[in-house]
Amino acid sequence: MEGVDIVSIDDVFRGAKTGAMMLYAYRNGVGEVIGHEQALAIHKNVMEAMGAAMGQKFRQQAGNGELDAAAVAPMLFELSKSMMGVTQEIVSESPNEVRFKQIRCPFFEARQELGMAPEDIEHCCNEASMALMDAMVKALNPRLSYRSESHRTRGDGFCYDVLTKA
Repeated sequence: MEGVDIVSIDDVFRGAKTGAMMLYAYRNGVGEVIGHEQALAIHKNVMEAMGAAMGQKFRQQAGNGELDAAAVAPMLFELSKSMMGVTQEIVSESPNEVRFKQIRCPFFEARQELGMAPEDIEHCCNEASMALMDAMVKALNPRLSYRSESHRTRGDGFCYDVLTKA
């Protein structure tokens, strides 16, 4: 199709990683002034608001039916891939729970390139990134939750997350 550029997943990943590096550099500068925990708390609040807004948008598109974990997971996978270049793989799946591993993450790579310590990277992910994802799934179905089971800084180099019905 003439005039339409096709963007590869690698291009999306690089763009998300660059944006994340700018965000974390900014947050680090703010943290130097107001304290890093306070800066992270603000970041978490912003991510929760973004997740809720994104989830509401998807909820409107999905219609009125109740969405279980198995129905929400593909939405999250497509969003993560198309907006951030994140790739995932399902480890196990049922209507009430989907476990998956994050193969490639621009946010982890950005934090790593900025020289963050592994424990700080994990803390930031658990606070800010999980806040976005949990708020998004709760907007889709308040009985769902999203959390990290293990972080790539431990073990085999992948993050393992779970989407579950409470």
